[in-house]
Amino acid sequence: MHGDLVLGGPVYWIVIGLLWSVGLASLWATVDPLRVRRAAQFAVRPESRWAYTVLQGLFFLLFVVAQFGVATMAMVLLSPLALVLQIVYLLRIVYPATRSGAPAGE
Repeated sequence: MHGDLVLGGPVYWIVIGLLWSVGLASLWATVDPLRVRRAAQFAVRPESRWAYTVLQGLFFLLFVVAQFGVATMAMVLLSPLALVLQIVYLLRIVYPATRSGAPAGE
């Protein structure tokens, strides 16, 4: 019975695409906090830039190792956490809002 089950189809490719996008975005979230132009954004935030760099770097390392078939389940289970951390980084550091609710660039 279980020998007839095959992974494939559109849902499979959507999930694989989501995992790859989270994995590659973790590389960006690892490198971006270390850029010099982000120093001003981190000066007004209580969290350290290393909190984003280390956690996303560890997830990217896990993502690369999972491509070889090792620790794949851990990568799949930690993907939602990495995605939430990427969204938090985007909202708090990259696109912060001022107190009045207007974007910081205006």
